[in-house]
Amino acid sequence: MIVIYGLMVLAGIGLIVHSRGQPGVFIYKKGLILARRLSGHPFKSNALVVSDFQTLYPFERSQEKVADYYRKKIHLVFLIILAGAVVAFLLTLNGRLDDRIRDGTFLQRATYGGGESQITITPVWESASSVLGEYSEPVEIQVGERRYTQDQLEQLYNEMLDKLSQIIPGENETLSHVDKPLVLPTAIPGYPYKISWEISDYRLLGEDGSIGANVSPEGEVVNLIANFTYFGEKRSYELAAVIFPKELTAKERLREHMLQQIHEKDLETQYEEVFALPTSILGEKVTWMEEREDYSAMLFIMFILAAVVIFYAKDRELHQEIERRQQELLCDYPGILSKLTLYIGAGLTVRGSIKKIVREYQTKLKDSKKHRYAYEELCFASYEMDNGVSEAMAFDHFGRRCRQASYSKLASLLSQNSKKGNSSLLIQLQNESDKAQEERRNLARKLGEEAGTKLLFPMLLLLIMVMLMILIPAMLSFTF
Repeated sequence: MIVIYGLMVLAGIGLIVHSRGQPGVFIYKKGLILARRLSGHPFKSNALVVSDFQTLYPFERSQEKVADYYRKKIHLVFLIILAGAVVAFLLTLNGRLDDRIRDGTFLQRATYGGGESQITITPVWESASSVLGEYSEPVEIQVGERRYTQDQLEQLYNEMLDKLSQIIPGENETLSHVDKPLVLPTAIPGYPYKISWEISDYRLLGEDGSIGANVSPEGEVVNLIANFTYFGEKRSYELAAVIFPKELTAKERLREHMLQQIHEKDLETQYEEVFALPTSILGEKVTWMEEREDYSAMLFIMFILAAVVIFYAKDRELHQEIERRQQELLCDYPGILSKLTLYIGAGLTVRGSIKKIVREYQTKLKDSKKHRYAYEELCFASYEMDNGVSEAMAFDHFGRRCRQASYSKLASLLSQNSKKGNSSLLIQLQNESDKAQEERRNLARKLGEEAGTKLLFPMLLLLIMVMLMILIPAMLSFTF
């Protein structure tokens, strides 16, 4: 996998260099060429996106906006995937560099005073034809530290025996009647010795001190030998207990033999810089590898999924902006109607009223810097009329751009007035204004209900948290 991640990183860096820091532009151009060859209509499948940009930016070239939108989106997705490849590559490389086994045989020891360490290794058999080839389960081994002086070890050993005699019985009163698991520690805190146990009959007692099955009612005697090792120092302590048998499986026996072989190799290389692991087990050649968790592939997949989600989430954000635009148009409609009714009733023409509304909006815009879609569309209609477009056509364009029935109706009234004249325009605008105000109030109630619904789930979570805060202490205070 490290080769694949490395090639992906190099390809990404090469693309950045080749595109002069603009990989999104480069990929977009190549994709555009491919789309044209396949379908001849590169924007055909993205008609909704093109339509959204035409609606949001009526004064600008929508195709340029769409192209820039996709370039930025592709650039972001490319950077996310490249970051995922870099992280996966570094994670895999770190696992390789941190591997303590060299050449499949040599294990790096800790320096003097570095303390003991634990490592998980897995056999890698040269041939998988034998029964041993099927055994590839990991085993944990201890890598010991350098030894101390003989006088110090003698003193520590005597103290350790006293503590060990108190620890071994566990919950049993004595070793003469054992009906609960024994405690067979591999080390005692404060003492440098590592303890390995030899059991006269593994059917009676497991390595962890657990009692075996099929125990004789009279009880059976098992001899225990505690082997204390601290590098080259080795001592033994023997005791007996009444305990119960458990038969080991073939894999368990093989595991014991492997650990014994590893232990013997440890003793052989105790003064050397490296710990030479066994090269053969029961006549079968074997090499070893450290058992490590590799999360690089999962992490890389997560980055790819994030890139895909973001790619489609961008389109969703664009559509949500369209929904906000439509809602804003509905909110501003009663205000525009009220102003038109007021100015026309004061004696201004329809065109003059629109110009006055546009000037007021542009004055406020200088202070607030907050654009309103409905007033922007009115500005555009005013510009069209100033550039020679007839009033009827400008109003018709205005209604189509707004894409709402209410604005289409308003545009129809204004267009009809400019074409044929309409003496009842003011009355119609007043009726439409009253109707729009009522619809605005209904919209406000609807938005309030939606806000309350959105708050329902957080309130439910808070309720559950409060209930847990009350119930958990009450349950813990019960005595059973």
